[in-house]
Amino acid sequence: MKGNILVLAFVLLGFVSGRCADGRARDTMIEVEGWGTVRIHDDHTWQKPIDTGMVQPCDSVLLRKYVGGSGTGDASLTGARNIRTVLMGALYRGGANNVYNNYLSRNNDNPMNLQGVINMSSAGFKNMVYLYGRNFNHYYPAETRNLLKSQGISYESIVPSNDSIMHIILSKVRNAITDPQHGPVYVHCWNGWHMSGIVSAFALMQFCDISNRKALAYWEKGTDGHFKGFDKIRQRILGFKKFEDLAIPIQDKLRICPCMGE
Repeated sequence: MKGNILVLAFVLLGFVSGRCADGRARDTMIEVEGWGTVRIHDDHTWQKPIDTGMVQPCDSVLLRKYVGGSGTGDASLTGARNIRTVLMGALYRGGANNVYNNYLSRNNDNPMNLQGVINMSSAGFKNMVYLYGRNFNHYYPAETRNLLKSQGISYESIVPSNDSIMHIILSKVRNAITDPQHGPVYVHCWNGWHMSGIVSAFALMQFCDISNRKALAYWEKGTDGHFKGFDKIRQRILGFKKFEDLAIPIQDKLRICPCMGE
């Protein structure tokens, strides 16, 4: 597969229905350019015109992997693992393939190797965030980061240890939503489970109106069974409140969200 992740995402996911529940009594109809009439239910779930016959549950979009846990899958994404869609065309999540890398193997608690960063950028990801600080400056000193920037690639270490820092990450995601030329954001931790999961849960609550409890359930599913404990993460997800300054219009939500308001 030649695999540009953006093309793949829009081809496979572009016709997903965002309505994840039964019909509602009070509906609002709006016209969205390129789509036609869209039905918005009173609980903020939505339904696009039925023109493809394709209706996929939200989980089939959010939990589907382009690259698996051992880094197998789309060869153009070599260097990453457990890659999943969060917001279509705007935010993707995963890990770095260090342990299972046949050529540049190293310990799991590291950022993505340089070849992986280059591979991801070639696939469309020019904005990447490593969600830990460990070993980042060792492998990516200022000179290396500046070299990447000269090639239009942003790779940063941002640890979302509190909501103020989470706001910084979500601001980057909002830029990707409102300006498609910005390109999608790839957030990654080590395995693509916990830290990338909490950022993704926050993004779904912020931009797609997913409830806190549904976001927590999503976070658990995204850990591939490694969800026991982590009380602080659970508390943060359940206690999250939207950032008013990061609000986006309904047209953008319809374009990026696999579903809304579950």
